[in-house]
Amino acid sequence: MLSRKIKIKWWKKFNNKLVCKHRIQEWIKHNAGSKDNPAPKQDALFLAEKQQLMIALTSTTSKKEFERTLQKATSSKASNKASTDDESSNEDKYY
Repeated sequence: MLSRKIKIKWWKKFNNKLVCKHRIQEWIKHNAGSKDNPAPKQDALFLAEKQQLMIALTSTTSKKEFERTLQKATSSKASNKASTDDESSNEDKYY
């Protein structure tokens, strides 16, 4: 029969007071607001766009078609960024 012996080495300088329930709950309360960060939404959008581009690129059958698809994706991304920049500059005018 196979068995494994597990050994945990605890350091003498380890402070057990850092892992008490009270300290953990305090940390959770303090860091609970960080979940409202909009960055995960942007990451999800980026990953979805990346996946669509990868599907389009893998479905190409020739080098010319691959380059055309890639050029189309980069140009549409640049135009989207330019329109976003224009919108943000318009917002600055009104505030």
